[in-house]
Amino acid sequence: MNRLCAADMNISENLSGVTCSSRYVNRGDVNPSNLLPVGTTIFPKRGGAILTNKKRLTTRVICADLNIMGVTPRRDLLPEFLFNFFLGLDLREINNGSSIPQINNYGIEPLLIAFPESITEQKVVVEKLKSLSQETQRLESIYQCKLAALDELEKSLLHQAFAGQL
Repeated sequence: MNRLCAADMNISENLSGVTCSSRYVNRGDVNPSNLLPVGTTIFPKRGGAILTNKKRLTTRVICADLNIMGVTPRRDLLPEFLFNFFLGLDLREINNGSSIPQINNYGIEPLLIAFPESITEQKVVVEKLKSLSQETQRLESIYQCKLAALDELEKSLLHQAFAGQL
């Protein structure tokens, strides 16, 4: 069974959903109350990792270390809908403000999450958000290519100018 630590959220296989870990434990050695089910939104809850603002959705049952917090949706809320809610939440805004940032249940419990009662409507919202995210990534890729091309053009023009070729 995966025993996830905050650093494991950076593993490339975990970027679109937690699938692996750098540590493993035997299920029999873990108290069942420490297991996070599939569909739990997880994020760092202690230290500088909060500032990275990373959130992940579990795709398998995991045992998280003490530096990770998980929020499991109730039955009438799609895990992906809850995850998208957390994607829009800045973790820095709900930390306790101490010298070592920390998020606890007192910061999570008052959060109000508006969601359609219908699972079908939630699925429509999730699919729309997924589509918008993909389009944003596509546009960002185009933008990065154009920036690289402009950088090359600038270097070329500068070279030509200094070589007296303009």
